[in-house]
Amino acid sequence: EPGSIFKVFTGLAALEHGVVSVQDTFNGNDGIDVSGHTMHNADNESFGIVTFGEIIEHSVNTGMIRVAQLLGEEPFHSFLTSLEFGRPTRVGLPGEESGILRPVENWSGLALAATSIGQSVAVTGIQLVRALAVVASGGILRTPTIVMAGTTDDPAHEGVRVCKAATAQTMLDLMETVIESGTGTWAAVDGFALAGKSG
Repeated sequence: EPGSIFKVFTGLAALEHGVVSVQDTFNGNDGIDVSGHTMHNADNESFGIVTFGEIIEHSVNTGMIRVAQLLGEEPFHSFLTSLEFGRPTRVGLPGEESGILRPVENWSGLALAATSIGQSVAVTGIQLVRALAVVASGGILRTPTIVMAGTTDDPAHEGVRVCKAATAQTMLDLMETVIESGTGTWAAVDGFALAGKSG
């Protein structure tokens, strides 16, 4: 389970489908009831009313669950499928696993909420890197390439667009705030502009 880093993809899907903007506000207090189960923020912390941007910056579970509820199961699952979660990346390495992204028709009442914060889904490291690279590449999903030491060829892959460049840029900007003032300040490096997401 990737955990909170998965909020990047929930957020991308919500932005791409136009159900949220950076300044939209949500209840970020601890505790939200989903199908009779109470889901919590990390350390049961309450954040009050937060913007979508602050949900990413401070990794607010209850806020992101509310964003996912606006988005809905089908659009969210479809976006995750476009990022190719649940299938091998085809990088050419032996023994690669598919991870776990259950078909949306098999989702339980908790699945939307849990998946939105990186639970009830399983990913490999290479899947995670590939999907995060979509943010850095302006919305383009590419298959990673394994190269041998000393290789000079640059096997460029055009890739496929999975979201608008503006959507990716918005998320990139939000991920910069994670490093500057959010849950990832420990990753800051003087003299470098960095973007990230705690997990």
